[in-house]
Amino acid sequence: MWSAQEHNKLLLFILALQEAFVATVPFFVVIALVTLVRELAALSGLALFFINADTLKNLLDALYSASSLVVTVSVAYFIARRIGVHPVMAAFLATTVLVTVSFLVGQGELVTSPRGYTARSLTVPILSAYLLRGLYPLFSLKLPPQPELRHVYRLIDHWPVFLVAFFTAVPLYVLGDAILNPIEVAFFDLLSRLSALGMELVRTLFSQLFWFIGLHGPHTVNAFLGKQFLLEQVRPNLTWGEFNRLFVNLGGSGVGLALWATFLWKARTGTMRSLARLATPFVFFNIDELLIYGGVVFNRILFVPFVLLPLANLLLGYAFLQAVPIEFSAVRVPWITPVFVNAYLKTGGDLRLVAFQLGLVILNALVYGRYVERFFRTQRPSEYGQQLSQGLHIKGQLLSEVDVRAYAAQRQVIDAAQHLDRLIPRLREENLTLYYQPIVALSGAQRPYFEALLRYRSRGKVSGPTFLGLLEKAGLAPIVDVWVARRLRQDLERFQACGLEPKIGLNLHPDTLANPKAVKTIAETLKGLDVTVEILERSFLYGERAEQGVATLRQHGLELAIDDYGTGYSNLEVLVRHEIAELKIDRTLTQALTETRGYLAVKKTVELCHELGIRVVVEGVETEAQLEKARALGVEFAQGFYFAPALPLDKACAFFRRVPGGSKNGEQVL
Repeated sequence: MWSAQEHNKLLLFILALQEAFVATVPFFVVIALVTLVRELAALSGLALFFINADTLKNLLDALYSASSLVVTVSVAYFIARRIGVHPVMAAFLATTVLVTVSFLVGQGELVTSPRGYTARSLTVPILSAYLLRGLYPLFSLKLPPQPELRHVYRLIDHWPVFLVAFFTAVPLYVLGDAILNPIEVAFFDLLSRLSALGMELVRTLFSQLFWFIGLHGPHTVNAFLGKQFLLEQVRPNLTWGEFNRLFVNLGGSGVGLALWATFLWKARTGTMRSLARLATPFVFFNIDELLIYGGVVFNRILFVPFVLLPLANLLLGYAFLQAVPIEFSAVRVPWITPVFVNAYLKTGGDLRLVAFQLGLVILNALVYGRYVERFFRTQRPSEYGQQLSQGLHIKGQLLSEVDVRAYAAQRQVIDAAQHLDRLIPRLREENLTLYYQPIVALSGAQRPYFEALLRYRSRGKVSGPTFLGLLEKAGLAPIVDVWVARRLRQDLERFQACGLEPKIGLNLHPDTLANPKAVKTIAETLKGLDVTVEILERSFLYGERAEQGVATLRQHGLELAIDDYGTGYSNLEVLVRHEIAELKIDRTLTQALTETRGYLAVKKTVELCHELGIRVVVEGVETEAQLEKARALGVEFAQGFYFAPALPLDKACAFFRRVPGGSKNGEQVL
């Protein structure tokens, strides 16, 4: 049984493969255009811009031959990025291995498949990338880093690894090919003995499976089974090849017309809609590489309909022919003839087949619709949320719905997932802690007051939570905030043990405030404690959900403070509409206190707050001059490096036991 982490690694590996094929879409756009021009030129008998049909055929063959290298380079590059290997070196190694293996196995020919790209284009780059990763610790020169010449040094550092990987990959691949080849021949020889209907089912199944992993389905199947079967007749004047175009793959492999319509109908991202629009002229001429490479290859959500719908169409079409007496003409209908038009021409105008095609397309689109909706609902961050919740021992799903939806764009998922995959396993309770920065009273001695701040421990060092931005994008902030609240409650017991009962300020992420379950959990955790919850003004951009979160906190007896006031979302309405106990002026305004305009801005803010009964804290105090300006304005509290940075709990306790009254430079602390 696979662990959740292993499962996630597999999914990320598949996503990297998918991105690799998405990156090849521009290349296959060119192939599609040349194919379309060639077929139209052949039908019309016209030469375009002095390019005759033979020239177009040779160009198309050259592009298909190059496709082997294009796919290999792309897969090697993106897999290498995924596993932390030098991507250019991986692409170079994969290309070298592919050319060598193709030459050896193909008896001196690079292209051994009619259409240039085979399973070798997929397996060679994967093998190459993983060989580089495995062999690098053993054979790299381990040169000291030189930032100014890092690219040159990385190249030199890798060359022994490259040589060992090359001379390892080529024998492995040639040996594997020799072992598997007789098995493949025997397997496909057995398939060739099936009935006509059975053979068509098998050919369609394998064609779809090959397409799904990025190989040209029909051409790959033809390479093993030949094309003779496609010329056999199902009914008078109707071959299996024509049957396939009329009943099975309407608009191209995988029922391209239905898939195209579904993407336009259901797509919620500009990328997918743009892809469908770009594919429009090609789908109508039964060229669907753009849809397949852009949206289907290695897309686990679309696997089932993509593979099974053509099989269902095949069986329904075969049953239709048995039940409905339709006669077919001897007219040859080219494969690029649009759906519906091909049925009309092949039957001499029998609208029953046209109506049947339309029914199949609608049925297929409805089925695709359910899976495409699921595809857009599927969020990778939810799986990271489960891991993070387990690591911090927090039950339930506390993901931010807004950022999870925004994070669902496929490219963002792949890019960020590479970082999250390395980060999440390290975020365990033993690696996280809270530090406490003193908040100092500018007049009068009161009990201790701190702001609780999250810190990360790694390799004996403690640093700020630089990972929070990534977790925010992934919608995981509520999980971290719940953990912080629970740790704070535990730490308050430790403060009591050292003789302190401090007041604590606790930051709450906007996503958390808009998450009812997270807010309720935090409010219940902190109920009865002297905690001021610090929220950012941008939290109220969440509208009603943020308002409900504020109400929940107030119902549990928690004070509210506006944090980082003066940074982008300053809004007086927040101070008027809500019971705000404290306003924290951001350090950017604190730094401007010694300037006339900055001083006046802070002065008016302080005066308004005092008239509304709101206490004021200035953040980021670093100099004596800033402190004196704040005191002159009647500001109650200040915090910053002038007094102390964020401290571990034991040092935070000691902070109040220094000079008489717990002061620094004569200042009394709360």
